[in-house]
Amino acid sequence: MEWFAIDLGDAMLAQGRLTELERQLGLAWLGAGQPDTMLAGVVSRSQGLHCLTTLFLSGPLQRLVALPDAVPCQHLPADVQPLIGNWPNMAC
Repeated sequence: MEWFAIDLGDAMLAQGRLTELERQLGLAWLGAGQPDTMLAGVVSRSQGLHCLTTLFLSGPLQRLVALPDAVPCQHLPADVQPLIGNWPNMAC
C-alpha cells in the first residue's frame, strides 16, 4: 500500500494539530463510506529530550483530503497506532 507522512513535530506541541487532523480525516473517511483502503495512524518517537510525532496516511485517504504537507514515504512503521480506518485488515 502507498503511504504518506506528515511530520507534526514535538508531541507536546502537535496535539492541537493532531486533534484537528483526526477530525478532518474522520469526517472524510465517514463521508467516503468507511473504505478499508483509507487509513491513518500516528507514531511518536523519542528524540533526545523531545518526542516527535508523525501522522501516516494511506494513499487513498491522502488523495481524498489532499493535505499539502503530506510527503510520500517508503513504508509504514511497525509501531504505528491506528487513528482512522479499519486497521485489522491492513496490508502493509
